[in-house]
Parts: sequence; C-alpha cells; structure tokens
Amino acid sequence: MMLPSTLILASLLSGTVQVGPTRTYKTIQAGYDAATEGDTIEIDAGAYPNTAFKITKSNLTFKGVGGRPHVTYSGNIPNGKGIFVVDQATVHDITFENLEISNARVADGNAAAIRFQAKNLTVRGCYLHHNENGILEGNGAVSGSVVLVEHTEFAFNGRAGSGYEHNMYINESTGSFTLRYSYSHHAKQGHLVKSRARENYIIANRIMDELPTADPSDGNTTEQSSAVIDLPQGGRAYIIGNLLHKGSNSQNKGAAIWFGGENGNNAPHELYVVNNTYVSDTGNSNTAMLLVKRMSIAFVANNISVGDGVTLFNFQPAEAASGRQVTLVNNLVDDPLDKLASFSGSSSAPADITFSSSGNLQVADPKLVDRAGFDWRLKSDSPAIDAGVDPGSAHGVDLTPVVQYLYPVNGETRPQDGPLDVGAYEVLGGEPVDPGDPGVGPGDNGQPGDGGEPGDGGQPGGGGQPGNGGQPGGGTSGSPPPQTPTTGGTTSDGDRLASGAHINGTCAELGGSGTALFGVLATLGLARARSKRRRCFFSTL
Repeated sequence: MMLPSTLILASLLSGTVQVGPTRTYKTIQAGYDAATEGDTIEIDAGAYPNTAFKITKSNLTFKGVGGRPHVTYSGNIPNGKGIFVVDQATVHDITFENLEISNARVADGNAAAIRFQAKNLTVRGCYLHHNENGILEGNGAVSGSVVLVEHTEFAFNGRAGSGYEHNMYINESTGSFTLRYSYSHHAKQGHLVKSRARENYIIANRIMDELPTADPSDGNTTEQSSAVIDLPQGGRAYIIGNLLHKGSNSQNKGAAIWFGGENGNNAPHELYVVNNTYVSDTGNSNTAMLLVKRMSIAFVANNISVGDGVTLFNFQPAEAASGRQVTLVNNLVDDPLDKLASFSGSSSAPADITFSSSGNLQVADPKLVDRAGFDWRLKSDSPAIDAGVDPGSAHGVDLTPVVQYLYPVNGETRPQDGPLDVGAYEVLGGEPVDPGDPGVGPGDNGQPGDGGEPGDGGQPGGGGQPGNGGQPGGGTSGSPPPQTPTTGGTTSDGDRLASGAHINGTCAELGGSGTALFGVLATLGLARARSKRRRCFFSTL
C-alpha cells in the first residue's frame, strides 16, 4: 500500500506527549496544547473529570496507556457539542485508542463522547457509555471521510425523550464506515448502529438490545433501541458475521435492520447480509429481520433468524424501480417458510423483481448454546452445521466470513471444515485474531490506522452489564482485515450469485494451500489458505 507523502512525512516527524498525574502535563487539554501534528498523546490510566475541548490539529492519536483512562464531564458541556470535538472540515486523521468516555451532555440533548466533523476517524479499543451519543460523526463540507471503529464497546448512550439517542451515528458525508469486533448494547430509544455512509462494512460484532436494564443516570429508564442497524440512505452495505438481537422493550418492533428507509441519496442500493445470527424477543408477530424500502440488490445468505414471528425479508418499496434482485439462500428460520419473504404484504414478488429462494430451512430449534444467556455458538448437533452455501463475492469483496466475534470486543478466526455453518459461528472454535496481521480496511487505501495494532488496554468494564453470557473472553486483541475488497477482474460465478442470479451448483472438496486454490484469502493481503475448504461451483440459469 502506498501512503501519501504527507502521511509519510508526518510519521517521520511524530512524537509523544505524556499526560498523567505524575507527568509534566496533568490534563488532556494541556497535553493537546503541547502536541504538534503527527504526535501521539499518551494518557495514563486514571480519572480525568470535566474534560471537554475542541481539536483543531490533524494527525493526532489520543491513546490510553497502563490501563484505560476515564474521561468524563459533570453537567452540561459549555461547547454545546461533546467531550472530544473536532468541528473543522480541514482537520483530518484523528485516532482515539483505549479510552473510556462517559457523561457527555448538553442543553439540547445531542452531545457526544466523540463529535467528529472532519475527515478520517479511527476509534479503537474504547468504551463509550452513558453519553447522549457515543459517536456523532459527519460534516456536509467534508466528503469521502473514512471511519473505522474496532474493538470498542458502546453502552447506555441516549437520553430518554431527547429525540437523538444513538450509540453511534455516522453521517452522509462519510465515504466508508467499518465497524468490527465491537459490542453495542442498551441504546436508549435510538439506534444501536446508525450510518448514512455510502459504503458500510459491519463485520463480526455483537449488536444487541439484551435484557431491559434500568439506568439510574437517566431516571431508571428501561427503553431499548429503535433499530439494531439503521442504514436510512441505503448505499452498499456488507453485514457479515454479526450477533443481532431485538428486545422486548424495543422502541420500534418492526425490524432489526432497516435499509433505505429515508431517501435514495446513496444509490445504488445493494445489501449483502451473510452469516449473521438474529434473535427477536419483541413479542410481535410482525417483526422482520430486514425491512427494506429501497434496493437494487438484496442478497441474504446463511443467516439464522429466529424468535417472535420473524419474517426474514420484508420489502416495502418507497419508490418505483426496475431490475431489482432478491436472493434468499440457505437461511435457517424457525417460522413457517411462507413468512420467509414479504413483498408489500404478499409472499409473491412482483414482476419487476427477480426473486430467488433456495436451500432455506425451517427448524423448531437452531440449538444455540444458551439462547437466553446470549451465547449463540452452535451446539454439536445444531442443524446449522454444514448447512451453508458459499456466498461468493460482490464488487471484489469476499462475502465468506473469515473471522467471528469473540466476547466482549475481539475477533477470532473462523475455522471451516466442510461447508460453511449457518449463522455467525462455526461449530469449531477459532483462535484469537493475530495482532500481526495488517489492519487494512475495506475499500480505501487511505484507511486510517492501517497496519496498526489495537490498544494496549484491557477489555471494557462491562458497563453495568449483568452477566450476559456470551463468549468466554480472553485472547489477544488483534485486527485482521475482514472482507477487504480485492482488485477487479472478470465477473465470477460468486459475483453472479451475490447479485441475485438464479443458481444451481455442485460441490467438491479442495485441499492443500496453493495460491491457485479458491481457498486463498485475498482479503487478508497475504496467502492464508482455508484447509479442507469445500468449494461450491455455481452456474447461472
């Protein structure tokens, strides 16, 4: 990867400014004032109350060391925006690493732990909780910004009745948003993930309402999120390998994932939802996993979707279009298959939509390890084992999951022996991701944080979370590249599969680790073969 000369020069001139009770600079503000562009501001573990300021310098990293420093504010913040505020369009490449940030509040109810109105943001290994917004990002004067959030927990962000309340909000000026190895839960009334970015890569996360939990900081409210993932302007979205949950106190019980619900500004609207595990506890027979208003392509493969009356795919078109394609393949549901898809209330697709449905399976019990305790790994006799299909690729993005979520804010390799298992996990456990792998982000080689390692602090402290099962923690946090687009070429069978073509196929075992095999993971930027990989070859009809 070639870096711009300005970034190379900045790295050569970068230095370190240390902040802490025993350091020359006692406050983060003082450390920032002393820093020059390209510096890393290292913040010792400890409490940093009443901290809120604006950042006007570029190429800065704010990094907690020796543990996670806790940055907070008491009362309404005078700047009217948040704790860390970047509101100049000319500022670029800011990283926040291994910080705990809480209690961002302002008079109008729209404060954020990180308010970012500049270009290129990285948030890594942080814990953002009990703010009005965790991240509030975007500036109409900035285009093509790249946002990467990884190994980060969001909890209890929102303010009941304010009308904003999101764990994270990414604005439409953003070119690419990547969320991976992160944990977003207990947003109050707003969304667990909301993004208007043109491209979204939501890979191997835990995004859940979970159990309603009273929040003393907000009048003991027990509201839960409106949407699990809201992508209101559509665009191109890859939602792969996530744990998704919609709770009994959800503010809107219609769907977990909303796509294209507000406007068509981000056309073309392409949605790739692959190998996720979704559970609904809404108590509503009309809840859908996906509610889609605008789309040209919807490819939904290898998902587990179970719970209260879940319809897998609900299309309620907000505008007329032609040539639309919907593919539902090898999904596992626990409701009758006549609720697999709904097109404006009908189970039959209209003539202007090419609809393909195959290999979908209805089961009474997907046999998750502990559904009530949110541990959604597969039992050894789960019907999801080996029930998946090779999802192919789309626009150079390999849709096959190569990592899976590891509680609380990590990932692990996804070992594969035979066909893919359906859902967010392979039945075989993996290894924590290798921190030595390059941290290449999808799409843009200018992705901030490329080649960096995650923060050196501990895991988030749980945010008052009462023993929510999940994966046993541990392992080294790392950041391999999920689903990284590769260079172009001719349209493959996988591309045609992902674009919604009618398919049939045959499977054959592949072995070895030669680079000629399909099993080589180009997404990792190095030759890493999948052993015992079963390749399914498809032909269009």
